[in-house]
Amino acid sequence: MINITSRKIPEREFIQALESYLLNEDEQSLNLAYEFGRLPANVNEISSLDIIQIHHRTLSRILHNYQSKIDQETFFNRAATFITEAMISVEMRNRGFESTVQQLRDQNRDLNSMNRRLEEEVDKRKRMNVLLKQNQSYVQSIIDNSLDSITIVDENGEFLFLSPSSINIIGYSPEELKKTNIFEKIHPDDLDNVMVLFNNVVTIPFYVIKIEYRFKHKDGSWRYFESIARNLLNHFPVRGILINSRDITERKEAEEEIRKSREMLRKLAERIEEVREEKRLDMAREIHDELGQMLTVLKIDLSLLRDNILQNINYSVDRGNYDIEHDFKTMFDRIDTIILSVQRIINELRPQVLDKLGFEEALRWELKNIQKRTHIDFNFQNNVKSYVISDLFNEKQLLSIFRIFQESITNVIRHADATKVDVQLNKIDSQIQLLIVDNGKGIKESELKNADSFGIIGMRERALSLGGDFKIEGRPEKGTKVIISLPFIGQDIENEINL
Repeated sequence: MINITSRKIPEREFIQALESYLLNEDEQSLNLAYEFGRLPANVNEISSLDIIQIHHRTLSRILHNYQSKIDQETFFNRAATFITEAMISVEMRNRGFESTVQQLRDQNRDLNSMNRRLEEEVDKRKRMNVLLKQNQSYVQSIIDNSLDSITIVDENGEFLFLSPSSINIIGYSPEELKKTNIFEKIHPDDLDNVMVLFNNVVTIPFYVIKIEYRFKHKDGSWRYFESIARNLLNHFPVRGILINSRDITERKEAEEEIRKSREMLRKLAERIEEVREEKRLDMAREIHDELGQMLTVLKIDLSLLRDNILQNINYSVDRGNYDIEHDFKTMFDRIDTIILSVQRIINELRPQVLDKLGFEEALRWELKNIQKRTHIDFNFQNNVKSYVISDLFNEKQLLSIFRIFQESITNVIRHADATKVDVQLNKIDSQIQLLIVDNGKGIKESELKNADSFGIIGMRERALSLGGDFKIEGRPEKGTKVIISLPFIGQDIENEINL
């Protein structure tokens, strides 16, 4: 049972005020009636029905007492207006309650939606955590079984992390190298270069370098490493310099063996070429001294025989049928031809013009003779003083350069189908360059790579034996360019060249 005594409206005062308003249309009475009539709107548990009942009883009493004294139409209009205006606050309260209920319903619906999304997000994160653990296990398995060493160092080079595979490569366990500086294990001869490159990596975020160096193994030996370093100092999961390293000691040793083997083969080839040149020189001397002299003596003897025969011949012989003078001339011509052949063979075995006239004149003489035989137009241009060339290279080196030149020209004659050849002798920086350019069909790439191209191989090996470089460039139907670059030593000689 609810006690409403404290909320009860003073009906007497309310009726008096309402009667005064309805009967006299008194504004003050209206305000007082409004005050009492709207009081329930501010009291809890007072419904609109209660207010209507109170108003109904009041109106009934007024009508019963004053029915004959009032205009009923006016009275009811005033009463209706009063009741309507008096109920506004209650209606507003009821509407506010309904609005609150609707808001609560909307909020509940929003909360339910948020709960569903939250559940979905939690489920999604659970799945992501499972995948993350799987990925972590996968990555860790790769790191554990990698043949390379995976290392992380800080900006000063101190080890922060080493993969388990490191012990198989450098002999140290991760615990042994923690808080150790990587530079302590670098070979002294490689240290400066490694530190320069390391500083470059540290300076530039996400910068990557590749480097080879020697690292001290736990057993004291030096192992060759090939490492790729990347700056991940600003990358949150790493916060360091990531280094992937591979032991390439066996490869470096194999490369060194190959290098030594090539060097031995090159020296052997040089020695064979020296022996060949010596034999050629001996053969040239023997041919010149023996065969050449014998042919000269034969020519002299034949000349004396001719003179003797012509002086003692019986002039009664019919000379119209037998011209002995013509026969002797024919024999002399044949001997001269043999002598020229012997001289050519001697020059091919050993270019005497190189010894007598020098390198430049030897090139000119060779080109002139070839032009007579082939009708190829040769153009020679020397941009280096001849005496300087003699100062730069010794006799054996000049002969090697001349042989490269001869082989290049021979290749032009045999394969290029050229009509013009330009030969230049230049100084390029600290090198002497011999340039041979033809206008032939151009050498093909397949011909350059052909293992049976012994002429090209020989020229290249000769150039390498002199510490120089040999290049061939060919363009289809536009000719071939041969470039022989040979270094020279000495500032004084360079000054002479520049004079």
